[in-house]
Amino acid sequence: MSNSWLVELHENGWAALDRAAAPLRLTELVAGLNATKIATRINRATSAGTARSNTLSSRYGLGEFPLHTDGADQDHPPRYVLLLSTVPRTAATLVLGLRRRASPLLAESNALFRVTGLRRCHYARFREYRPAGSMVRYNAATHAPVNEAAKEIEAVIAICAPLASRIDWSQTRAVVIDNWACLHGRERVDETDLGKMRRLHVWARK
Repeated sequence: MSNSWLVELHENGWAALDRAAAPLRLTELVAGLNATKIATRINRATSAGTARSNTLSSRYGLGEFPLHTDGADQDHPPRYVLLLSTVPRTAATLVLGLRRRASPLLAESNALFRVTGLRRCHYARFREYRPAGSMVRYNAATHAPVNEAAKEIEAVIAICAPLASRIDWSQTRAVVIDNWACLHGRERVDETDLGKMRRLHVWARK
């Protein structure tokens, strides 16, 4: 696949690596992202009653996860989310790239949310500007709209949700998502298919 996935990532905000293609080593993927810090964990779909508090799983359980960004309650959310599934699973990942498809309202920088994190409550805007570029952050489990602009953002996300691309894990081995430029979610999980998935949060120089 060479570096074609990097071109796709920068153009669309995300890139899928085909299951049938020769797999790239994890070190190659991380090197391509100019990583400065990595956090990894194994994810397994869980019911609402057994999930960690203040997470999407605690709110939605095995149901569909709405579109969101990872680490939206953090001061410094990861730049990239890398999902790897060695074994196919039925619940697809949904990705909405904001660079091309989303409404111009998603460029709104005045949308303010009250964010309830694990350690503290604070306020954050939907779009922020960092030295490394423009960043969006949003998670329905932690974000409550404060002003009308924020309510409009939530309405636009709901309208745009059907435009999200569907990552079929029977065909895909891994997906790299620009967490500053995309929202992602998950289809409902079948209770008979709770397969594990490895997730990496990647902070990068740019």
